[in-house]
Amino acid sequence: MSDQNDIWVQVLIWIANIVGVIYNIPQIYHTYITKRVDDISTISISMRLLSSILWSFYSIYFSMWGVGISWFITLFSSILVVYYKIEKCVIDENASLTNIVVIYNNSKGENQDL
Repeated sequence: MSDQNDIWVQVLIWIANIVGVIYNIPQIYHTYITKRVDDISTISISMRLLSSILWSFYSIYFSMWGVGISWFITLFSSILVVYYKIEKCVIDENASLTNIVVIYNNSKGENQDL
């Protein structure tokens, strides 16, 4: 009876992994193609990232590779979204600084584009 329960647990773990991959694909695709992350909550993605890291350590510590695969995939997708959020902040910051310099130069009568 115990072997039969172990088989069912393994089947459930692999079904969860497949679902985990599938539910991450749309977000990874959307983020990679559009490079847009404006509509993703920073708090939400931070909590997802932290949860993924903790579950990944847990699965490594207890050698639960079936569980770990799902969380590593979630961790990867979270890191990708965080990367694009940080990149967008840097680009927005640079664009804002460029606009400030152009406005300042225009106010002084200089019409030089950066």
